[in-house]
Amino acid sequence: MNMLDSALSLKEIEQTIGEMITAHKGKIRTIGDLQLSSEDYKILELRFRGFRKYQNEINIYEQFSLSLLTYGTYLFMSEPNVQVIADKIYNIASTIPQYLQRKILDEFDITIKENSLSNPSIHLKTVSQLISIFLCHSYSTEDIYMKYFNELEAYSGGNYTSEVFAEVDKKIFPREFIIYEEATRKHALGMQDAAFLDCIRNGLDEEQMARKYIRLPYVFIKSCCKWCECHEKQTNLKVVK
Repeated sequence: MNMLDSALSLKEIEQTIGEMITAHKGKIRTIGDLQLSSEDYKILELRFRGFRKYQNEINIYEQFSLSLLTYGTYLFMSEPNVQVIADKIYNIASTIPQYLQRKILDEFDITIKENSLSNPSIHLKTVSQLISIFLCHSYSTEDIYMKYFNELEAYSGGNYTSEVFAEVDKKIFPREFIIYEEATRKHALGMQDAAFLDCIRNGLDEEQMARKYIRLPYVFIKSCCKWCECHEKQTNLKVVK
């Protein structure tokens, strides 16, 4: 189902995205959590044609930061080669004066915080950290996370060591190893690993997980609880047999 209408102006799209996040506060932590359709993203893409003409105008970032965040996220959804997208963004940034870059990053930082959105880094002070946010927000389905949980189970046999997590993280999240700086990668993937362990060992439900791991995408929280619940049922069945 489409959330956006092709007749909407960019200002109206910005407002609509903001209203969707507010309406589901706590359950929308990334752009991926919005579950926008491919048509929604195409509508947004059309609105940003010719963006390079206005890239040095700070008011564009002040007025449309949510839309720009959504568009940047879409680029990582639609292009399998993440380095291509990252290089394009770095290329754009290289033509923007440093003082303006800082202002633009501040606008994105304000938007992330005001809307309680996820940031895989602790701060947002560099273009690299902004790119990391785009990538983090680009997961919109549970598929990759279910694959991650299944691989952890297969590799570990129930013994979830740091070596197992390191091996599985590299296999399932190669894009993060390309894009994230080392500190960001350790922080972001470490949060996922810790949340998974907490869920499977302590039987946390979705509400408890969401309250405890406020920086993780909600699609991860939901997928993790679903997988752990299924795993527990299968374990109990084996015990009964």
